[in-house]
Amino acid sequence: MYESTRREDSTKAKLDGLFSQRTARVDKEGSLHLGDIKDLRNHPIKWKPIGKDLWQEIDGQRRVFAIRGQGGRVVRLAYDFPGVQSQRVPWYEHGKFVLIAVAGSLIALLAVVLAALIRVGKRMFLRKRPRPSPQPGTRWLPLTIQVASGVWLVLLSAVGILLVVVGGYDAMPPTSAWDKYFFLLNVVTAVAIALSLPAVLSAINIWRRTGMRRITKVKYSVAAVACSILCWFAVHWHLLGPVRI
Repeated sequence: MYESTRREDSTKAKLDGLFSQRTARVDKEGSLHLGDIKDLRNHPIKWKPIGKDLWQEIDGQRRVFAIRGQGGRVVRLAYDFPGVQSQRVPWYEHGKFVLIAVAGSLIALLAVVLAALIRVGKRMFLRKRPRPSPQPGTRWLPLTIQVASGVWLVLLSAVGILLVVVGGYDAMPPTSAWDKYFFLLNVVTAVAIALSLPAVLSAINIWRRTGMRRITKVKYSVAAVACSILCWFAVHWHLLGPVRI
């Protein structure tokens, strides 16, 4: 998996790079296949080998050269245009890995929110029944984790909708008019991170308590891991970061 060396890496636009990665692979015949690079007929371009680590476009003149690191592993792909290359993506920034981790975390936090809403609904609409209470050795997740889960769900859902609405190659870059929205994004992200810290501490403390059921410990741990992953995602991909682009 590769990404362009000409990209935003220190602003909120870095998140766009997560969706701009492309695969590069060599088949059994030695032909190179580069992700979404297509010709004028919208057909994928194949690159035939013409030398060591050098390929040329079939029925064309463009070339691609592989640059290897000290260990012999390909680290970059160079093109005819000298102003840009493709750089190998580190495993922790691999698009599929990141999106699966974030999606799994959101599903876990969605379960937290739904469980809390179900309990509230039972108290409101089933008042004649005994109030729900945890079994012996079981503890429900604290309010801080429930609120953090809700904030993360709202925050990342809004970011996802924004990327779908304004994303694309023909999208206009943000202007200074966006600054207030980026500031709001920083505030909400900071709140989500601050609420996530008790989730981690609660998971650590629950394993120290005696008499707790294993399912309770697992629930606390899953919520803590989910919040930790989203905190890393928010900081690394600059959801919490510079206001101006």
